Amino acid sequence: MFRVGDCSSCGKAISHGEADLGRTSLVKHRIETGGAQPVKLPPRRLPQAQREVVDRLIREMLHMGVIEPASGPWSSPVVLVRKKDGSPRFCVDYRRLNAVTRVDAQPIPRIDDTLDALAGAKWFSTLDLASGYWQVEVAERDREKTAFSTPLGLFQFRVMPFGLCNAPATFQRLMEKALRGLTWKTCLVYLDDIIVFGKTEEEHLERLEGVLSRLQSVGLKIKPEKCQLMRQSVHYLGHIVTQHGVGTDPEKTAAVQEWPTPRCVREVRQFLGLASYYRRFVRNFASVANPLHALTKKGEKWRWGPKEEEAFARLKDALVSPPILCHPDFDRTFLVDVDASEDAIGAVLSQQGEQGPPGVVAYASRSLSRAERSYCATRREMLALVWATHHFRPYLYGRKFTARTDHNSLKWLRNFREPEGQVARWLEKLAEFDFEVVHRPGKKHQNADALSRRACRQCGSGDDSPNVHVAAMALESPSPVERWQKEDAECMQVREWIEKETWPHLAPEGSLWMKSLWSQRDRIVLQEGTICRTWEIPDTGDSRLLPVIPRRNIPEILKTIHNQPTGGHLGVAKTLAKVRQRYYWPQQREDVEDWCRACQTCAARAIPTRKLQAPMQLQPVSHPFQRVAMDLVGPLEETQSGNRYILVVCDYFSKWPEAFPLPNAEARTVATALVNGVFCRYGAPETLHSDQGRNFESELVKEVCQLFGVTKTRATAYHPQSDGLVERMNRTLVDMLAKASIDHPEDWDVYLDRTLLAYRTSVHCTTGATPSRVLFGRELRLPVDLMYGVPTDAQVRSAGEYVQHLRRDLERVYEVVRKKAGREQRRQKAWKDRKAYGPVYEPGDLVWMQLPTKTKFGAYWDGPYQVQRKLDWNTYRIEKVGGGRERLVVHFDRLKPYHGTREGEGAQGRQRERRKTRRPAWLRDFVQTQEVSTGRALHEGESGAADTDRTNEIFPAENEGEEH
Repeated sequence: MFRVGDCSSCGKAISHGEADLGRTSLVKHRIETGGAQPVKLPPRRLPQAQREVVDRLIREMLHMGVIEPASGPWSSPVVLVRKKDGSPRFCVDYRRLNAVTRVDAQPIPRIDDTLDALAGAKWFSTLDLASGYWQVEVAERDREKTAFSTPLGLFQFRVMPFGLCNAPATFQRLMEKALRGLTWKTCLVYLDDIIVFGKTEEEHLERLEGVLSRLQSVGLKIKPEKCQLMRQSVHYLGHIVTQHGVGTDPEKTAAVQEWPTPRCVREVRQFLGLASYYRRFVRNFASVANPLHALTKKGEKWRWGPKEEEAFARLKDALVSPPILCHPDFDRTFLVDVDASEDAIGAVLSQQGEQGPPGVVAYASRSLSRAERSYCATRREMLALVWATHHFRPYLYGRKFTARTDHNSLKWLRNFREPEGQVARWLEKLAEFDFEVVHRPGKKHQNADALSRRACRQCGSGDDSPNVHVAAMALESPSPVERWQKEDAECMQVREWIEKETWPHLAPEGSLWMKSLWSQRDRIVLQEGTICRTWEIPDTGDSRLLPVIPRRNIPEILKTIHNQPTGGHLGVAKTLAKVRQRYYWPQQREDVEDWCRACQTCAARAIPTRKLQAPMQLQPVSHPFQRVAMDLVGPLEETQSGNRYILVVCDYFSKWPEAFPLPNAEARTVATALVNGVFCRYGAPETLHSDQGRNFESELVKEVCQLFGVTKTRATAYHPQSDGLVERMNRTLVDMLAKASIDHPEDWDVYLDRTLLAYRTSVHCTTGATPSRVLFGRELRLPVDLMYGVPTDAQVRSAGEYVQHLRRDLERVYEVVRKKAGREQRRQKAWKDRKAYGPVYEPGDLVWMQLPTKTKFGAYWDGPYQVQRKLDWNTYRIEKVGGGRERLVVHFDRLKPYHGTREGEGAQGRQRERRKTRRPAWLRDFVQTQEVSTGRALHEGESGAADTDRTNEIFPAENEGEEH
């Protein structure tokens, strides 16, 4: 047997012990952290037995020159990991360091590509570096970032340690530089795993000496005990490599065979993780493993039945005795066999051998998504072909190959005349490949399914023979518009007038639709059995014949042009332009406007162009703590005391604020701070107002309010304007607190009381006095008063006199505050009510409710909701139509009128609202007008005013569209 020592010229490339490591400066490891703050973590407590191991390993690494003492600001904790042989491995937890490190984009080779490059070789040798990472130096300026703390002190690595996020990229870059010119021709490199290959013994030995010589020249050393030299079968990257191809590693497949039946989702994931490593060896892996993958989906209930047990057993059997995959030969033609079932698609890449059946290069498969499972049989087969060519692209691109399928319809791929949609995109992807499609009967394809071949609009029928007859029938059958016209009595009457040329001299009585066509009889013709109207194209002067659509079929046309994905739910102008270019019927604009306004999808996605706004409602208060509001600010940066939230409480009359730092936002924490900080200090307020947070609406807070006799009120959902005082206080408090703690933001709770003192001693714009003056009848003394002194009242009073003086003073202050606050509120109301706009809703009205948050492709509105009751000027109780008995209290600002139809009601049931337009001349003698109320709108100085609009009622209600 050949030994490493036989290469006498490469002796310096061989390690002779654990401490005999190579050292290279060809590449140095860099740790780019930008301007990030140093990571400093405290050391973890270690058991006494592990401390002794750490001490021993530290001394060994110091002796080997792997580490050195450190004195920098960086520090990460040490962790011991047990190796396969039971010995400890010294590791450092660099997760926090990795989080601030810029990722190195150096590519790592694909294992598939590496194994494929071994085609044609018969002799192999694998080389493993001795502690490969420790042979790479760390750049001197970055060494302090690798520091770790131990009982013996702080140390840092001189060489590259395990655990750094960019270590694999650095090592791959080193190996590619060290073996440049040899890789892919003489050897292959995957991190620290090197395989040397050759077709003959002499060639292989020459290549092996060349690789060892190159490693020696750059200072790297291999560990001879872990090397396999001059073999015809070697272990490499978890596979068995031979001259015949690539197989699985028996050690790993044995672990699969002995794997116990999973008892939970976590164990299923572990099994699939190991099994998926060899999925290229298992035909239809995705289909076989589909029942197991289904168990790992989020929200899926755990079950283990016969179907899962069968899949588990089939996977184990397939992995224990897998086939040997042959090496690809790029001088031969590749064969790609594709197939699709209802749950998965699969592909086999193979090549015809010199003798015998084709040799399999790789298997590939994947499960179908929920949308893909609804594809017709033809489209699933086409998907399988598109996916297979993409998956095997490294083998197929730039070479002619043969695609084989048991689905006969795929043969027309190259002859598709007018592809559209998804099929067109797939054909574009396939156009970059040079291949021919060959049909193989199911028996020869070895994976025949009883797949249904139902027809698909884009793909056509799944069978060639019926295709011909269906096409012939379609040519002889009438068009949909012609059929609609023959089924409509009014159209048949117009057809008779055209054919007999007997148009009446006077307009027919009754239908305005008939009167419209009669008035344009010079432009109404019969073309190939279809009633059409001549339309002159405005810019060119050319004319076009437009089919006339019967009234009851108008909704079908509008639904296709507006609602379908190809219509795009565009606005009135674009939809109307599409309609006018293709069809004709009277009053197209009004119908398109009604359709777009009633479209629920458009209404749900309509961006609010103007914020509806109700009149401002005043909440007068006459004395301190008559009405108090509270709110939570946070979560904020956690302080050293563990606080992350601020409970803000503010008095409406005096504007006196209280704020309490809290470690969490739980109801018990909030209630404790409220009772101890407010109720026990100032007495219970008459009314306590808050938003609808769960902590504020909890049973505990309700019981506290009942105990102290406090009336609890709340704002409507997602409408903070009703709690404006505390919302504005939050913004001011956060701004002041940020400025006060700008140098120490992690200690913001230390500065909270001082920030409150600053606010309490500042004049409020609404009251014209400081909160302390209004609440206590005196100003609070500030440090500036103590430093520089202020004039004091020299008059000495007794306690009784002081009380009388304070009472009179407070009465004057209260009177002034009431007048100023009232004047300011009236001024704000007058200013805000100028923009009050929107309809007044009554019980029974249908409305949209604006959603609080929206994803990129989500809806802005939800509905329809029905108004149940008007609670006050600004709030309504609404209920989802057809959505159970849950009722919501919503502010006026979040509602808009619903113009669609009720659930289960056709479009004929909706009231058509039309804009004021000048009627065409030909209709002026026929239209009867009636007044229709379209709702009431708020105007300045009015509590509500009805606004009516004269609407032209042209069509009967029962023929005005369809539900959509």
